[in-house]
Amino acid sequence: GPALVLTDPAPPPPGEGGYVLVCPTTDPAWVPLFVRAKGLVMETGGVLSHGAIVAREFGLPAVAGLPGATRRLKTGQTVRVDGGRGTVTVLGGQAG
Repeated sequence: GPALVLTDPAPPPPGEGGYVLVCPTTDPAWVPLFVRAKGLVMETGGVLSHGAIVAREFGLPAVAGLPGATRRLKTGQTVRVDGGRGTVTVLGGQAG
């Protein structure tokens, strides 16, 4: 899905959703963004981090512990998140 890169929690964008949330880390303030997300990419954390646990509860693929994700990925790029392998692949869109 299309990446939504945020460095601070914000209200979910209007529309259908279906974005891959890319962020530094999460805490409860980020949870409203999970509702319409298709996946999660976090710069910090691991399988027991807040974001990974909440992503599992929402049935979302997640990759945690990917330093520099908010700098390397851009909002609107199409990305694939493979939580089982711990990979994020850019499929299309502008990188800058």
